[in-house]
This record gives sequence, structure tokens and C-alpha cells, in this order.
Amino acid sequence: MPGRKQSAISPDMIFVRLLLISIAGWLVAACGAAPPAPATDQAPNAEIAAPAAPQAPAAARWIMIGDSLTAGFGLPREQALPVLIEDLLRARGIDAQIVNAGVSGDTSAGGLARLEWTLSNEPYAGVIVALGANDMLQGLDPAFTRTNLRQMLEAIAARKLRIILIGMRASPSLGAARAAAFDAIYPDLAAEFAAPLYPFLLEGVALDPAFNQADGVHPNADGAKIIAARLADFLAAQALVPAQN
Repeated sequence: MPGRKQSAISPDMIFVRLLLISIAGWLVAACGAAPPAPATDQAPNAEIAAPAAPQAPAAARWIMIGDSLTAGFGLPREQALPVLIEDLLRARGIDAQIVNAGVSGDTSAGGLARLEWTLSNEPYAGVIVALGANDMLQGLDPAFTRTNLRQMLEAIAARKLRIILIGMRASPSLGAARAAAFDAIYPDLAAEFAAPLYPFLLEGVALDPAFNQADGVHPNADGAKIIAARLADFLAAQALVPAQN
């Protein structure tokens, strides 16, 4: 019995089949595969600090938007900067709440992207902005960082919220010109928005092995206490809570 004649498959049909297989593979990967880990300072399985439930009236509730330095990378939740600062302020009779909105690995672009959602959860008296460290570590253009931070401050000001800006300093490894451009961001924006400026978040702790974790970047428990004490001194002078009449 003669064999059945097979129909020829054209090169065009082969291309179409391969294309459909590729598309199916992309869809499976997009729907079922975990995204690659970003090149950030977030440790595997590290928790992202979530804003705490409101405990203070809106007039006394502040939110600190930052990166891993705010979130408390490598430390118990109760040793994160916002918690330590709040405790120190309350010990002085300043009944302010400092909500932790730090996200490990966040850049100024990430902070800008989540700002509206972050501020829409609860009413706040003001925002403490502490971003830019990862921009600097990643070697991003200082002009890019400046633009993102300015847009954040504009959005905060549009909500009639007070602003406190926490600065960062560039590593000399960036080169003199780029380091100078980065360092100028914070005083310039503080002046533009009439915002109190704490010049350097890591003052008293940076590059000191006694106050940093093994990575040499993130403060250990002792370092966090030093930073919190300095920031509490600074924030205590900013009238975070309106005077009671």
C-alpha cells in the first residue's frame, strides 16, 4: 500500500510555530516565574517595613520615607530609626508618632513612585524624606536624583504637609565633580522648599566599624542609637506637635 503523501511545511509556517512557542514561553515566565532579584541592598527574605497603624492624631503623626537606613536593615523592627526616634521624643514629652515607611533598596525614583500611595493611607502632619543613598551608591546621575526629590517635595507641599529633609553625602569615589553635584542637592532643595535640613543621616557613624554591620554600610544597634539620638535632638527643635492652647 503506497504511503500517504506528506504536505510540505513552508518556512513561513515554521517561523509562525516557533513564534507561538516563544510567546507561550514568555507568558509562562511572566505569570509563574519569580522576577529576578534587584541589585539592591535588600537581604534575601528581608522584610519591608510597613507603615504602622495610626496611634496619634493626624496633627502629631509624621511619616519617614527612606531606604534600608530608615527601614532598619539587619536589625529587629524595634531598633529601626523611626521607632528609636519616636521613643526618644516621647521621653522628652513630645508625643509625636514617626511612621516607618522605609523600603530596603529604594532609590529616589522608587520613593517618588510610591509617594502618592504612601501618603494616601492615613493623614499626616508632615513627611521626613531620607532618600538618595542608593542613588549615590549606584552612581546615578545627581541631576536625576535632584529631579526625583524635587518632585517628591512638590507633591508633599501640594498636600499642605510639612517637610523635613534628611541629607546624604557622596562617596569621594564618585569623583570630585559628581560628588559636589550630589552634595549640593540637599541644601539647594531645603532652601527652595523652606524645609529644615539635617545635613547627613550617617553623621557620627559612617565608616566606623564599631557602629556598622559587617557590610560596612548599615548601622548596627549601637550605630542606630547614635543616629536616632542626633536626629531626635534635631527633630525636637522642629515643633513636630502643635502647641496645645
